[in-house]
Amino acid sequence: MNAMSVAGRRGEINWGKAGRQYDTFVVSFGIMVPFMLGDCVHIWDIPTTTVSGGCKAIRLRPDPRMKWRILLGDWAVMSSIGLVIGAPFACGGVHWGLGVALSVPALPLLAVGIYLMWQNPRDRTIRLVLGRHAWGSSDPAHWGKSIRKDIVDPKAALGVKSFAALAKKAMAKEDWCTAMWAARLCVAAENADLGEELTDTILAEADVQDRLAAVRRDPQQHKREFGKAPPLQQWLRCDPELHILEID
Repeated sequence: MNAMSVAGRRGEINWGKAGRQYDTFVVSFGIMVPFMLGDCVHIWDIPTTTVSGGCKAIRLRPDPRMKWRILLGDWAVMSSIGLVIGAPFACGGVHWGLGVALSVPALPLLAVGIYLMWQNPRDRTIRLVLGRHAWGSSDPAHWGKSIRKDIVDPKAALGVKSFAALAKKAMAKEDWCTAMWAARLCVAAENADLGEELTDTILAEADVQDRLAAVRRDPQQHKREFGKAPPLQQWLRCDPELHILEID
């Protein structure tokens, strides 16, 4: 895996020994900066060097808004760097006025690029409650269509009317990890608005905020604060390995 294999990051967490995990886009074509982006994926088991092989991934649902933010953000940052490098040469080799003209837009372009590549903290916070699992720390709400087809029927598999009902049941028991899984599965498979509302309710709980404070400082404390994440087999009708890809 090299620097141009993927572009952009969402919900990034560094789990210590388990490494960094985040949502990103596969680069279909790029030279220094991406020209074309492919699938949106969640990646984990990221190698620490470019010669260590690839990483594991699963496909996520398309996100055109995130794709354009990544493309425009990368280009804005690289353009600002190019202008800063080119300005002194323009001053010395052509005319000082040209050098000044090149340097003026550099800072605004850099600011725009940083803003476009900014990660929403909510995505990371949700994953800090969900915890690590066999698909990295992917959020079920973003799973791709092929994966969503394999989500279980909650009534048949779990004995509850819906994932929303399971979320409320787990919240009553202060089982925040299970509640968050159920809420995000509600987003993925039942009612997106209701699932997001349940997610916000869980995150607003004082006990959750207290536990999150410890996990934000050290994500490896997740199991102590929220318990072990449920196995994917609890939520899926298939072997999770069937959906895992390798990205070089």
